[in-house]
Amino acid sequence: MAADGAGNLFIADRFNHRIRKVDSAGVITTVAGTGDYGFSGDGGPAVQAQLTQPRGVALDGAGNLFIADTINHRIRKVDAAGVITTVGGTGDYGFSGDGGPATAAQLYKPNGVAVDGAGNLFIADGGHYRVRKVDAAGVITTVAGTGPFGFGGDGGPAVQAALSNPWGVAVDGGGNLFIADWGNSWIHKVDAAGVITTVAGTGDYGFSGDGGPAVDARLNAPAGVALDGAGNLFIADWGNHLVRKLTPVGGSGTSPAETESFSIPNLGGWTTTSNGTERTTREGYGRIRADAGSTTPSGIAIIGYRPGGVLVAEAGVPASEPVREGRIFAEVNGPVNTGLALANPNDAPATIDFYFTDTDGARFAEGAYVLDAGRQIADFLNETPFNGGDKLSGTFTFTSSLPIAVIALRGFTNRDGEFLMTTLPVAPLATPLTPFNTDTANTGTVYFPHFADGSGWATQVILVNPTDDTIAGTVRFLGQGSATAAAAPAVRTLEDGRTGSSFEYSIPPNGSYRIVTSNPPGGVSVGSVRAIPDNGHRAPSGLVIFSFTSAGKTVLEAGVPALAAGSAFRVYVESSGTPEQAGSIRTGVAITNAADAVNTVTLEVTGLDGTLAAPPDTLTLPPSGQVSRFIDELFDSLPPDFSGVLRVTSTAEVAVVGLRLRYNRRGELKMTTTPPSIETDPPTMMDRYFAHIVDSAWWSTQFILFSGTAGEASSGTLSFIDTAGALWDLPTTNGVSEGSASPD
Repeated sequence: MAADGAGNLFIADRFNHRIRKVDSAGVITTVAGTGDYGFSGDGGPAVQAQLTQPRGVALDGAGNLFIADTINHRIRKVDAAGVITTVGGTGDYGFSGDGGPATAAQLYKPNGVAVDGAGNLFIADGGHYRVRKVDAAGVITTVAGTGPFGFGGDGGPAVQAALSNPWGVAVDGGGNLFIADWGNSWIHKVDAAGVITTVAGTGDYGFSGDGGPAVDARLNAPAGVALDGAGNLFIADWGNHLVRKLTPVGGSGTSPAETESFSIPNLGGWTTTSNGTERTTREGYGRIRADAGSTTPSGIAIIGYRPGGVLVAEAGVPASEPVREGRIFAEVNGPVNTGLALANPNDAPATIDFYFTDTDGARFAEGAYVLDAGRQIADFLNETPFNGGDKLSGTFTFTSSLPIAVIALRGFTNRDGEFLMTTLPVAPLATPLTPFNTDTANTGTVYFPHFADGSGWATQVILVNPTDDTIAGTVRFLGQGSATAAAAPAVRTLEDGRTGSSFEYSIPPNGSYRIVTSNPPGGVSVGSVRAIPDNGHRAPSGLVIFSFTSAGKTVLEAGVPALAAGSAFRVYVESSGTPEQAGSIRTGVAITNAADAVNTVTLEVTGLDGTLAAPPDTLTLPPSGQVSRFIDELFDSLPPDFSGVLRVTSTAEVAVVGLRLRYNRRGELKMTTTPPSIETDPPTMMDRYFAHIVDSAWWSTQFILFSGTAGEASSGTLSFIDTAGALWDLPTTNGVSEGSASPD
């Protein structure tokens, strides 16, 4: 049997030579087969085709139905239009065809079928004592079994192991293949590396073992296997007339799951963290999908890198909706490199055209890449398929035939060979202002709510021109101000020797602009930065990157994206451990006043359950002033370990960003930014994506979802998808921050 997402159940009605469907209302119909055994009907309606003792069925994501037409020695497919074709087997029993087209290969009594997320079709070729795979190109190969009847081979390559009449197959999102080895009374697993192990059964026929380890339980000719979303394996124990369940073993609060459900109240949140248990580095993307009638929450995925168990860097990947175009700042130069992750959530390939420009906007490389349906790639810009060269500074621009999820990451390798990460914003392309295009959107000031300069701290201001015309304006540094004085211009000395508080920019079409402060001794200066477009010019996109160097070693880099001002924001916040001690986490918030008058800001903090965690507080910001405080300084009654949402509202416009600081076990400071949601934005029901997630012994990802818009309560699912487009059974720990799950 097989079921689809609409609740329809498909049944291989073996001795009636039919496939039947039971819909969600309980009504049964025939969808393939006439009831007379034989072979006929390819290319026509499946209900007019003959089958002979079909034993297995499977469905793919496109709604195609695959049938193990057992005594016809074929695999048949019924497409969504009800047309039947042969996709494997010639109809003559025997063994042949590996490495060639599946339709030219011989099968012998295929019993079961399964399809993975990449479109690979697995066949229990029972009479040949093998499991075979037909890839998306239609090429057939053997993936388990040697051909002769037998048993043995655990711990080695599955193609060197002996099977005895495999009947059922199933595949999970991690690429693990499960086999019901009927003649040996075993259930085998073949992992993504092709290694076979026994996961249930002793090899002796009989019944025993319920409530204990599955490998110590006796089975009796298991005929089928199936998986659910939680990783539970169900076994049709044919000879014992039972269905048995094998439950994955995990610690308290831990689950290997392809999809996790969430329910978030207004002003609340939800978090789960990958366990860092993948044996090799595994990458992919995450999909946030709202339940029917609900809306999609805001989110951020924080990727942590800890070689040898020591946290080196974190980077926050915001949840975003797919886009068709964008532009990023691109740099490859010695210790600096830029990576790009692209995920195609569509059911068809996406063609992505791209080009590079230097800081002056001149093109110097271009290309195209076809990203297959469901798949993801993550590569540096000097690598295939981008091939931008080993030294570049400028921009990277892409357009896609279908909406794709995108994120860019800047990597910096420090003196000790440690890889630091910063998220780069992906800017939408904009049209220049002309006498015929007077749309004033994206012409206002953009804000960077925090900078730091001096005594080890330095700040880069990077602007990107999102248009095909020159844009011009001024970058202005401002101090914090005080209770009695407006924020004053903050005079900075740049690396190139220029000194001032304001620096004019003129950025060519497609180009970029960068200035870097000089990190003078004698104390740290903090404040805000704003980019003010000249009249009649679009605003730039970009970010500031602030870095901290201690004893000649750069220990952190963190980026603050260019932000628009508003009057209501929400930010995920977190704190744990003793401040400034190893293993501690503290979220700070930086707020800059966009107004030239005194501004009152109200702060409310709620727990993940959406209830107030402390009495509200207010801050008074001077004209153009800035404040940066830790959450535990703003609310001294918060518990030591806290996760929740900070709501920031103001009488006039402000710009806000969260700053997450933590100390690793060596006592080194690490930082990443947690961008805000804009509370006044309209809610959406569209899927959002984390375009890059990663897990291994050295990598982990914390997933954070929170109520981002006014009155928003959300429910839905978070799915994990690997680079091949298959659901990924990622082990996670719910409701625990990464700091608590993996102390440093």
